[in-house]
Amino acid sequence: MVDLEIKTLFDDDLVKENVSCKSGCAACCHTQVSITFDEAELLASKIVEGTEVDLRRLRKLADTQNNAEDFYRLSYEDRACPFLGDGNICSAYEDRPSVCRTNNVVSDPVLCETKDGNEKPVRLLNTHKADMIVMASFKNSKENGALPTMLWKALKRLRKSSSDAVVKKL
Repeated sequence: MVDLEIKTLFDDDLVKENVSCKSGCAACCHTQVSITFDEAELLASKIVEGTEVDLRRLRKLADTQNNAEDFYRLSYEDRACPFLGDGNICSAYEDRPSVCRTNNVVSDPVLCETKDGNEKPVRLLNTHKADMIVMASFKNSKENGALPTMLWKALKRLRKSSSDAVVKKL
């Protein structure tokens, strides 16, 4: 449903022209992102199926739990999303969290950078309908939290419940 709302917005040429987000831009991929229980389960299953993830970085990020202050104490490089790969390409792009899908910047992308550990005010594309869908999914989710924390928990649950050797290595 979120994708449908976002696609409808991007059918407008003016939106396409003014959104700063482009492939290879990953400034927002160094910020703390919240996901739902279901999104964590999906991403964990995708890792098992072969989606690339930096497990060392994931573990380091998960250690900050849901604490933004601890998260922003990490170096800029260590704060990169564990799905962010070479060329700043997201290995989980097709299955990325709803928050990642709805944050489309229309201001200067330099404002998205958090190298100094501080988030700056950016102008986002108005995605009210999609945002309401995201809010409903968070409200109705079994659990929510920072992506690394939620994903690490989901991987641990998978590991406990699986006999698959690949899963046991995680």
